[in-house]
Amino acid sequence: MATALPTFRWPSASKDHSGRGSDGFQDCEFSPATVPQSALLIADNPGDPPVFDFEEGNDNVQALLPPSMPVQRVNIRTEPSNAQATTDIVNGMNQGKAIITTQATAM
Repeated sequence: MATALPTFRWPSASKDHSGRGSDGFQDCEFSPATVPQSALLIADNPGDPPVFDFEEGNDNVQALLPPSMPVQRVNIRTEPSNAQATTDIVNGMNQGKAIITTQATAM
């Protein structure tokens, strides 16, 4: 099933740079896409002492998704290694996802 991607407006440096319209924004169009209707939820390691429960944050996000939507979760804290977590994230992205969210600390 093709999914329409959302239209958004991307600000340009100035009205002269936009090349479109006079308000300095570039308009993007809806584009049909074939995207698996699945989600990738990534939770950072909360640290020591914990900064935030990222896994619980993803629990809250997942509760908002349709129950029929497959969800892949990558919880950095419980992964065997950072390298494995990276591999799982990249593989999940390469499979294509309708939703990808990351709960993480600011660096």
